[in-house]
Amino acid sequence: MKDLLGPTQGDTWWTYRLDEREALVVLAQLPPPGRYFSLETYVLTREGEINTNDEIYQSVQADPFMQSILFKKSPNPSRLLTFASVGDNNNNVVIEQQSGAAFDQQRFFIITPDKVMKRKLTQALLRAGVPDRNQVFTEPVSPDLALLGLSAGADDLMIIVRYTHPEDEVAGDQWRQQLPLAVFRVRDPDTARATEPFPFPVRDERTAQSELEQEGDAKDLVAAVKQLWGQPNAKVGGFESLLLKVDLLGEHCLPRSMNCLGDNSDADYQISPTARIDSGEVLAVVGTLGTATGNATYVSLSPNWIPPLEGVLDVSDVDLEGSASAFAGMVNHTEKLYVHYFRRDCTDLPNCHEITRDMIPQDGELKLIQRNYVVPGSTRGPAPTLLVNPSLIILDRASRPKSHADKK
Repeated sequence: MKDLLGPTQGDTWWTYRLDEREALVVLAQLPPPGRYFSLETYVLTREGEINTNDEIYQSVQADPFMQSILFKKSPNPSRLLTFASVGDNNNNVVIEQQSGAAFDQQRFFIITPDKVMKRKLTQALLRAGVPDRNQVFTEPVSPDLALLGLSAGADDLMIIVRYTHPEDEVAGDQWRQQLPLAVFRVRDPDTARATEPFPFPVRDERTAQSELEQEGDAKDLVAAVKQLWGQPNAKVGGFESLLLKVDLLGEHCLPRSMNCLGDNSDADYQISPTARIDSGEVLAVVGTLGTATGNATYVSLSPNWIPPLEGVLDVSDVDLEGSASAFAGMVNHTEKLYVHYFRRDCTDLPNCHEITRDMIPQDGELKLIQRNYVVPGSTRGPAPTLLVNPSLIILDRASRPKSHADKK
């Protein structure tokens, strides 16, 4: 589907289809050291119709935005947007465990539904000079999950590369500009041979350090923030785990042709209620900090403009760390908690990010999403059942506490 996500050069496309004896091979110079890198394969669109009887479609009827974005047609009205992963990805932890190093290395990726193609292409890469088969990684595309072929009824696939928080921002930006990646499409001319399809994906187990003991501390921090602002009746809404709320996992989304929103096993996605910021609101987010509780290599808290669900800011754990320390006299374990504000004007308000009208237009709506990426010592994101979801407090700027200005 050409130009689906923006203009592409010449006759290149964002998406592709795979026959049962085909593969894509990515030759990659991986980026400079950063906090996260991954390469992942998705089913972006699939032929079909929205099933209004689907149980998840019915479960989100009270949230029209969620219903509209989870069950969505692509620009081609005969196809639905699925954006669903086909299994666990190859991230920097996986790459380092298999090959000894990840960043600033040459590594090679084979995306294929066929084990024969994997073996043949691995041997070809070794003959071409790749020094060790441990530097070759596979992204299996199981025909038990994806609809293969080149016809209109086949799935549109897409590869996503994610890279974030480089240690050297200049070097990281240079890599992004140069994108030293080469992609080859390879087809086996022996169409008579039997295929060896990859089986249905089995995910790595998610683990977590239980945060449930911090649930009371987080509630105390919510109360302390409301007390500081002199607004004990301020509205509070809880974030929800998308993995638990709408079963956001590629192999579960695809059978119902639901938009999986680019799901990723490396993170837990927690989403807030819908909010506004143009009638004097100050949005305060209170939560546990995954990097402090042992549940994240890094944390991202992002306001997203809806309905496009477009992230407009990335607030990391570096910004959140220590933000609850001012409440240490009222709340226990504040080193494991954070409080962060969002509003149009953050003048004299610490721990705050401004959301400009270029980011979200006047009277626009937003949802905040928190992501905890990769549990230390693990290859994947945390188990959401062991996490404490953040809370969103809707405050009135008219009674902003003077103490904030004093503490800046």
